[in-house]
Amino acid sequence: MPSATVNGFQRGSKNAADVVITGLSGRLPESDTIDEFAQQLFDGVDLVTADDRRWTPGLCGLPERNGKLKNLSHFDATFFGVHAKQAHNMDPQLRMLLEVTYETIIDAGFNPVELRGTRTGVYIGVSNSESIDMWTQDLEKVNGYALIGCHGAMFPNRISYTFDFKGPSLAIDTACSSSMSALVQAVDAIKSGHCDSAVVAGTNLCLNPGYSVGFQQMNILSPEGRCASFDAEGRGYVRSEATVAVLLQRRAQARRVYAAVRGARMNTDGHKEQGITYPAGDMQRQLAADTFRQAGLRPQDVVYVEAHGTGTKVGDPQEVNAIAELFCKDRKTPLLLGSVKSNMGHSEPASGLCSIAKVLIAMEKGVIPGNLHYKTPNPDIPALSDGRIKVVDRNTPWKGGLVAVNSFGFGGANAHMILESDGAEAEAAAEAAAERGADALPRLVLASGRTEPAVRALLQLAAEHAAHAPLHALLDAVHARAVPGHAHRGYRVLADPPVEEIIHSIRCAGTGERRAAPACHNAADSVTVSGPVPSIEKFVAELSAAGTFARRVNSSGVAFHSKYIAAAAPLLRDRLRTVIPDPKPRSSRWVSSSLPKDQWNSEIAKLSDAEYHVNNLLSPVRFAEALAAVPARALVVEVAPHALLQAVLRRALPAAAAHVPLVRRDRPEPRVQLLAALGRLFAAGAQPAAGRLYPAAAWPVPRGTPGLAARVRWDHSVQWSVAHFGAAARSGEHVVELDLARAPDAYLAGHRIDGRVLFPATGYITLVWRTMAKLHNKKFEETPVVLEDLQLRRATIMSQDAPVRFLVNILDGTGEFELSEGGSVVVTGKVRIAEEPAAERLVLPPVSAADEPDLLPLVTDDIYKELRLRGYNYSGVFRGIRSSDPRGTRGELEWNGNWISFMDTMLQFSLIGANTRELYLPTRIQRVSIDPAAHLAAGAGVDVLPVRREPDVDVVLCGGLEFRGVKTSLAPRRTNVQSPPKLEKYVFVPYDNSKIITEDASRSKRDALTVSLQLVLENAGTLRLKVTEAALGRPADALLAPLALQVLETEPQVRVDVSLAAGTAAASYTAAVQHLGIKVTTRDASETWGC
Repeated sequence: MPSATVNGFQRGSKNAADVVITGLSGRLPESDTIDEFAQQLFDGVDLVTADDRRWTPGLCGLPERNGKLKNLSHFDATFFGVHAKQAHNMDPQLRMLLEVTYETIIDAGFNPVELRGTRTGVYIGVSNSESIDMWTQDLEKVNGYALIGCHGAMFPNRISYTFDFKGPSLAIDTACSSSMSALVQAVDAIKSGHCDSAVVAGTNLCLNPGYSVGFQQMNILSPEGRCASFDAEGRGYVRSEATVAVLLQRRAQARRVYAAVRGARMNTDGHKEQGITYPAGDMQRQLAADTFRQAGLRPQDVVYVEAHGTGTKVGDPQEVNAIAELFCKDRKTPLLLGSVKSNMGHSEPASGLCSIAKVLIAMEKGVIPGNLHYKTPNPDIPALSDGRIKVVDRNTPWKGGLVAVNSFGFGGANAHMILESDGAEAEAAAEAAAERGADALPRLVLASGRTEPAVRALLQLAAEHAAHAPLHALLDAVHARAVPGHAHRGYRVLADPPVEEIIHSIRCAGTGERRAAPACHNAADSVTVSGPVPSIEKFVAELSAAGTFARRVNSSGVAFHSKYIAAAAPLLRDRLRTVIPDPKPRSSRWVSSSLPKDQWNSEIAKLSDAEYHVNNLLSPVRFAEALAAVPARALVVEVAPHALLQAVLRRALPAAAAHVPLVRRDRPEPRVQLLAALGRLFAAGAQPAAGRLYPAAAWPVPRGTPGLAARVRWDHSVQWSVAHFGAAARSGEHVVELDLARAPDAYLAGHRIDGRVLFPATGYITLVWRTMAKLHNKKFEETPVVLEDLQLRRATIMSQDAPVRFLVNILDGTGEFELSEGGSVVVTGKVRIAEEPAAERLVLPPVSAADEPDLLPLVTDDIYKELRLRGYNYSGVFRGIRSSDPRGTRGELEWNGNWISFMDTMLQFSLIGANTRELYLPTRIQRVSIDPAAHLAAGAGVDVLPVRREPDVDVVLCGGLEFRGVKTSLAPRRTNVQSPPKLEKYVFVPYDNSKIITEDASRSKRDALTVSLQLVLENAGTLRLKVTEAALGRPADALLAPLALQVLETEPQVRVDVSLAAGTAAASYTAAVQHLGIKVTTRDASETWGC
């Protein structure tokens, strides 16, 4: 290729060493290419979907929506030299990384062969390989392929191996900031000289629902399955998938520049009182400030900030308030703010490069894509309401400039990058080149690929931009060398009409032949005879009469290659000596047709001189003999004014050989013919430098030059294995661990009987129900079941000090199940899916009004006072009976969405009518029918449901639930059970005191609260208290109400009702405190409170 102008400056100038982003490719949710992703961003498409491509929506209570890539089974293993066994056991993340790396290099305008053996680094941001979880489940089937294909270190190492890169090769895991951390490290490596260029990528797949369940347990996932970044309704993020790669180079080597990296740094939060996962806005602000200081730039000059912006209650205010503090100082216009997570979800380790991809798209198109799900500014972010920051909630035109990008890991690893849009100088250079090239020569475009559609896609791109010389120059650069593994080649002449051809077979480059004269011995069945005209005419007539094909060749009356023109030899020799004054030696690749093969090394054959060519004119042409020396898969080029030898060569050459004549005299547009011939040479396996026919390219190409990555097509004819946890083997085994010290399980502490916390019988029922739903890949709340012949063999005592682990086994076919704990069986029975759940329940006559006016109804306090006397010390959500008639046949139960506690209150209700003060526990249950759809319909919009007990048939039913044949056994009461003694001491504490007076410093907050509450009790004059705490947006673990309740419950005879005023955030606190019996209200702390 001709040398190109580079960036409008001489190599070695101050800008030549700038680190720039030159290539971009990726797979994103519902988007196979960056181009498709860009279009969907601008169209405002929500790329987060609800379907069963990974697992059944709602499995284990997970949000139904998440971001998913289209097809994970696609991979061109042959191209990358990956054996079939390895490809099947290779994490789809690595398979995609290989393809997007290639696409990224092509997008930058480079042939991967150019980078082989260079100091190119590979930096991959990746956290988990969930595939290996599936492929190592059966230990007897484990092989080394899975380890090599799924190990995190192999992600970058496999890329370095495949492309023969010699620079650093690192896998980087900083959780959600992994890919941005990889980008920062790559930039530093290039600047410090550790590598000359770098492939940087990030990848994430959500295959194993266990990881999502873990995030859900941390209460950071959005129940709605969306990232409402910066919005008042943001309640968490939605998980997503992506694989994105970029190529970093120094500006001096760049053929395309998407953006210049002006600054890149990392830091870590360090220790935080709130915990390791709590974001630290101060450290985020400090990181950005340090990055700008190091780059010598001013934060107020930033036009747009692409935020981490997950949409979490704590994360968004911490980040955006830090942004406002740094970037909004001394600004004259609002700072533009956005987060791509609102469009596609949070791809965790790949999210940083997803943000970069969005920014590069905005720079290329001159429009920032709009955020989704932004309606009401988050009230905890003042800058959104006072005009200092404007969220880009619609597609917004801009002129580029400085952009800051945030990426934070949930363990405190932060990364920040400053990008600047680039290419204005290149635009001017490109326009000048276009003017210089504005002649009438049609453009020849060459392309190769894995398949015919792959070649056609690139040729079509060139045709769509027929006047875009910079794009054509990129294609020239990519195809200046052969790409190993590309079995299809083609060309297109951008003329009117266009000329296009694509062929499959690539031939080995053969011997170029000069064919300038007609042949005599053409082939085994073809001979040209030369002589006087009358003699030739007579000979043709005789052959035709005998049935032999013969045709006279018009040679203008000259009998070439015969004795009849020997008289012309002296004159021809003299003239040729003037034309060839300095003859050159003939190449060994020059196959002579004028001499027998045994004379190829004779004196007359040594030089391409006048004597050789005179002999050629006078001697018979041994064309057939010469063609025998042509290799079987040769490329034969006919350099002549016309394709005279086409028919002869077709018969004489081997079938695999290719014949390319340069021009034909009977075709129009000779230049188009010549260009098409060059294209056919390329298609046949040659490497013509077509770019030399046109003005030199100006590197880098201008901003807006179409990307090449999206036009790369692969051979995806073979499908490869993908770990699918949603269709796991029906083993019938399910392990569940419950821990009273964990917030979601803490409510079970309210099931206290005879002074001990016993796991409820309805808990066993729920575990079996959930396991049955899991086996059928359904949500448990959409799975009606019937359990029969339950035998409860022993109770399970729970403790705050250690978790309890249950193992549920269900036999496929019979439905028999065992539930074990601590190595012994606790419950047995049978379970089945209820095909017609309504038919499973008893049809009872309507409830008639009780004719006992003298009997007063029982309320909650009455009921639980009676049960407490029997030894049932229920608290929290297990105090769910609202009312009952005295005989325990009709009443109301509180419905709060907790199936275990609700069903337990049904069993409690069956105890009310028992005329005893003894303690009984269920040991057998004949039948339990659970119709969740009917129950949820009955409980929609209400918080109480009517319950009914029919003693004659021994049935308790409520909503969609029915217990039949509950048998209880007398449980021995523990003797001498009493509360631990309460020791009190009185200590004088000065009002103004700066010393910690507690004996245990770790309990100082609890002791201070205890003292305060005791002062309240001493002065209140009552043993019944109502306590309300204002949430004020604090995290649930920072609330004082749970601790206050715990302190007051240890005081003798004191009864307390605790509530939490949470305002609009009430829903986010309910799960954390409701199990403690704390009521969460929507009242706001700013309201006037009555005494």
